[in-house]
Amino acid sequence: MRQEQEFILKKVAKALKDGKKYIIIEAPPGVGKSPIAITLCKYFKKGYICTDQKSLQEQYLNDEFFPKSDMIPMIGRSNFVCKQASMDVEPGEEVYCNRGLCDQDDAFKCPGTIVAEDPKPFPDPRYAATSASRGPLFWKPEVMELPALKCNYWIHKTKALNTNIVINNYSYLLLEGNYVGDFGTRPVLISDEGHNIEKHIMNFVSVVIPAKMIAAFEDVDFPYIEDKKHGLYNQKSHPQDVLMPKWIEWLKNVFFEKIPIRIKELSAIKSFFVDATQPPELTKVTDKEGNEIEVLVDKDTGMLCPYKMPKACEGKSKKEIIDLLMGMVESLESIYTTISFFLADYDENPKNWIIQPVQEDSKIGSKIIRGEFKPIRVSKYAQDKYFRFGEINVIMSATILNFDWLTRDLGIKGGEYAVIKVPPVFKKESNKLYHLDVCNLSHKESNPNTNSYVVNMGVAVQIIDKILDKFPEHKGIIHCVTYSNMHFIMTHSKHAKSKRIRGHTPENRGEVLQKHLASEESLVLCSPSMSEGVDLKFDNSRFQIILKIPYPYSEDLQIKERTKQEPEFYTYKTALYLVQAIGRSVRTENDWAYTFTIDTRFNYFCTRNASLLENFNRYERPRKEGIEFLNSPPLKKEASDYENVRPK
Repeated sequence: MRQEQEFILKKVAKALKDGKKYIIIEAPPGVGKSPIAITLCKYFKKGYICTDQKSLQEQYLNDEFFPKSDMIPMIGRSNFVCKQASMDVEPGEEVYCNRGLCDQDDAFKCPGTIVAEDPKPFPDPRYAATSASRGPLFWKPEVMELPALKCNYWIHKTKALNTNIVINNYSYLLLEGNYVGDFGTRPVLISDEGHNIEKHIMNFVSVVIPAKMIAAFEDVDFPYIEDKKHGLYNQKSHPQDVLMPKWIEWLKNVFFEKIPIRIKELSAIKSFFVDATQPPELTKVTDKEGNEIEVLVDKDTGMLCPYKMPKACEGKSKKEIIDLLMGMVESLESIYTTISFFLADYDENPKNWIIQPVQEDSKIGSKIIRGEFKPIRVSKYAQDKYFRFGEINVIMSATILNFDWLTRDLGIKGGEYAVIKVPPVFKKESNKLYHLDVCNLSHKESNPNTNSYVVNMGVAVQIIDKILDKFPEHKGIIHCVTYSNMHFIMTHSKHAKSKRIRGHTPENRGEVLQKHLASEESLVLCSPSMSEGVDLKFDNSRFQIILKIPYPYSEDLQIKERTKQEPEFYTYKTALYLVQAIGRSVRTENDWAYTFTIDTRFNYFCTRNASLLENFNRYERPRKEGIEFLNSPPLKKEASDYENVRPK
C-alpha cells in the first residue's frame, strides 16, 4: 500500500464514522485510485464502480492484486453474439444481441433468455439472478436441458447480478437502472472520473432529435420560424422566448403524438421483411379512394404491406433494411421515454431548459440537422437518476479543482459530504511545460472561415513540425481541441503527409488509439477528444502539444445560459480540460514527457486562474529554455527510455 492510499482510506473511514453519505476524493495520477475503489467495494461487500469508457472498465480488471472472480464489467447487448440469429452464418457475419432475433421478429420467443418466475418448478431450481425490480430471475426449462441455448448477453448479465463488484460505464448504469431496473441500489457507488458525472446526467436527460430520426416520418419536419425578409431564417438568432414555445408546440402536437403510430408502422414493415421469403418489391395498387399508391409485395405469397417504406430504405438489401428499421424503432422508443420526462419537468421548471436548433452551417436559412432540448443545470436530477444507486457515494477524480462548485452542480448539500485532497506525487521535472507563445488562436483570430485562421494555423503547423522533428523516434499526441484544427494539421503538416500523424473520426477513435498503443513506430495522435480517459504511459507518449486554450464551444446555448448564471463556469470547464490533458503522458513515478502550448493566450489564462490550475502550472518552465531545447539536436530514443533519457 502506498502512503497516499493509506492516507485516503483513513480519511474515508473517518468520513463514514461521521455519517457522511458523499465522499469526494481529488487524487492525481500515480496515487492508484483503482485499488482504492476495489478495496472500498470489498469493504462494503457489494458495490458499483462507474467509469467513463469501456477501456477504463478493462483497466480495473487488469489490476493484478485483486481476484477477477470478485468483479465483472457490465456492457450492453451490442457486445454479445446472438446465438439464435447466428446459427447458420459464416464467421465474421455473426449477428449481435442488439439486432438479435428477439428484436428482428416481435413474435419470436427466445428459448435462451430468463423469466421472472420459474414456469415449471424444479425440485432444486437453479435460479440465474435476483433483479431489483423483478425479483428472482430463472432460466427457462429448455435451457435447463440444453445449456448451450443460453443467451450470451443474459449469461453475462446474470453473472453481473450475482457478482459483488460490478464495473459499469455511466451510460449503461443510467439507462439500465432507470428504465430496466435489474440493477438496484448497492451499499456503495464509486464514481471514477467523477468530474464528468454532470456531463453524463446531462446527456441522459437531454432530448436530442437528429434529422435521421425525422426521416422516419413522411410528413414531419423541424419547426422553422418563417421570416418575411429571409424566408427560413437563421434559427439560432432568435431568443429563447421565441424559439421555445414554437418547439414545445411542435414537440407535443406533431412529433411526440405521432411516435407511437410510427413505431407500430415501422415494426409492421420490419416484420413483413423478416417474414418475406423473397425480398419484397414495390408495386403500384389502387386504394379504396381510387388513388394509385406504391406498396410492398411478397412475390411468393402475394401478401401486401399496408405501410409505405421509408425513403432511407430505398435501394438497400433486405438485411440492411431490417437493420435500418430496427434502428429507427429503437431510437423512437428511446426518445419517446426521454420526451415524456422532459415535458413533465418542463411544465414544472421551464426556466431550466433551452432549445438549440443546430443548423447545417451558419448561413441564413440553412437546414436544421438537429434539435436539442437541454437542462441548464442537472442538480435537480442527480440524486433521482444516478446517486440513488449507492447508499454511500464516493466520487474520485484527478481534477475536482473546486469542491464547492462540484457539489453545487450535483445537488449535494453542505453537511452531507467530506472532501479528501491529495497533493501531486510526481516531481515537477517529470513533465516540463513550455508556453511557446507562437500565435493568437482566439475564436476571432481562428475562425475557419477567415483568412486569419489560415495564417495563424499555418504558423502553428510550422512549430508543430519543429517539435516533431525534435522527437523523431518518440510517440506523442497533439491535443487540437476541434476537428477543424485536426483537419488543417492533417492537411498541412509534413509529418501528416508521411503518415506519422494519425487523426480519427468520432466513430474510429478507439481503433486509432489501439493501433497507436500497439505500434512500434513513432506515431503521433492528433485528436480533439483524448484529453482524458486515455493512458499514454511511458513510450506511448514522450511529448504532447496543446494547440489552443480549450474554451467550451461558444455557440452552445446551454453553455451560454449557464455562464450567464455563473460566469466562472466557462473558466472552470477550460481548466478541467487543461489539467486532464497534461496528465495523459505521465502516468507513473518513473514516467516522463514534455508538454508544449502554442496559443499566445496561455500565459495570461494560466496566471489569472492560478488557483484552479495549480496542478497544471507546477510543471511550467521558462520559455527561453523551451526554445533552446527545440533548437538543440533531435532527442534519440534509448533502449530503456524512461531511465536513460529521463529529464534531470
